[in-house]
Amino acid sequence: MSRLLVASTPAHGHVMPMLVIARDLVARGHQVQVLTGSRFSGAVETAQAEHVTLPHAADYDDRDATAAFPGRQNKAGLAQLRFDIDHANSTQRARWRAVMDAIDDWAVVTGTVLAHEVGHAVGLVAPGAAPGGLYGDASLHNANASAAEVMAPAVGYEAILSLTYAFRDLDIAYLRHRIVQR
Repeated sequence: MSRLLVASTPAHGHVMPMLVIARDLVARGHQVQVLTGSRFSGAVETAQAEHVTLPHAADYDDRDATAAFPGRQNKAGLAQLRFDIDHANSTQRARWRAVMDAIDDWAVVTGTVLAHEVGHAVGLVAPGAAPGGLYGDASLHNANASAAEVMAPAVGYEAILSLTYAFRDLDIAYLRHRIVQR
């Protein structure tokens, strides 16, 4: 069973398709958290996932856009976007920044986990438990591995955001030979 996060801006047209995915993942036996607005708590629970509320600055009710974004009700399309940019107050800017920071964080996490899995797929670590892998010992998957190595045995969300992950020099040499030169 995997632990997965599904995230969506707190707008009905964005959340509901994500809940279909979340419900399917739960049905397949995964533990799923859904990060979105507080008004969708019941819908998330109906999908049998765990609701995680967006930070206050990023949480709003899309059914009352005028309250959340006063003055934009008579605008449409690009004029509405221009209005939003020109008239954003500090709370709205903080909301936008919080959403952008969350997106940036998840891009870093996803990229690091993807790099880790690609490392497995191209042979940096042989199938099975340590000792094994490219080095024929426990050098990748053991207590002595640096926490910031992409192929470290445990790659966690908080660690990825607080450390700078990279492949070891020997991993890079192997990847260049295995992927780039073939």
